[in-house]
Amino acid sequence: MQKLNAATGVTAAFAGLALGAGASAAELKILSAGAVQPGLNAAAKIFFDKTGDLAKIAYDPATVLGKRVAGGEVADIIVSSPAVIAELTKTAKVLPEGQVPLGKVGVGVVVREGAPAPDIANTQALKKALLDAEAVVYNTASSGAYVEDLLKNIGVFDEIQGKLVRLFDGNAVMRRLVEGKGKELGFGGITDILLNRDKGVRLVGPLPAETCADADPKTVPATKVASRARTQRRTAKPGRLPRPRASARLACEPSAHFQSRLRSDG
Repeated sequence: MQKLNAATGVTAAFAGLALGAGASAAELKILSAGAVQPGLNAAAKIFFDKTGDLAKIAYDPATVLGKRVAGGEVADIIVSSPAVIAELTKTAKVLPEGQVPLGKVGVGVVVREGAPAPDIANTQALKKALLDAEAVVYNTASSGAYVEDLLKNIGVFDEIQGKLVRLFDGNAVMRRLVEGKGKELGFGGITDILLNRDKGVRLVGPLPAETCADADPKTVPATKVASRARTQRRTAKPGRLPRPRASARLACEPSAHFQSRLRSDG
């Protein structure tokens, strides 16, 4: 049900922009952070089935999206981290009206398929797994910034700094783990991990709940919807966009959707 709510909420945002544009057979351009790709793709399909209008989505890390829009690229909807949306709003690159939180995506631990799964049941177990690993891989995007803060918060960053591997995005992290060897451990958005699990990686599990509780909540990877300022388009009224209660929260513990998929994996 959470997954359906997320798709329905984003579909409402699509519909709001199409109605605000006052055009039929619209083609909406959407720039989005990659962590919400499964839900956003599902929402785009529902939107097309209901309206006949096409939503074209380009995915990039949140910081890259910010640079693209700041540089003048035009889109109808921006789905990115709150920090990026706030900066774009401050510089009048996106409209302040109608912005809504879409949800949060939890960070998980991932290993190469066939590699032993480390114990991450609690903070102490996670710390031991990190100290024992030959390499710790994560990205330089939103989830990577959260992971780096987490490593500092639990007191292992300085000890493992020499074996940290930071790559451009979630897909690069997954490729590195698949092609790697030895005792390597990675972090990534749970959605990124599940998207790549048929390509040779395995989700060990979400971060221990106590590490999420101890972390700065402002650094948890999150997604916010905003519409791009365009002079040739009328924008959707805020009421047409999804309300926060309709958004899915995929926080530290996996959502019901992820739990069912974890159970099916055995």
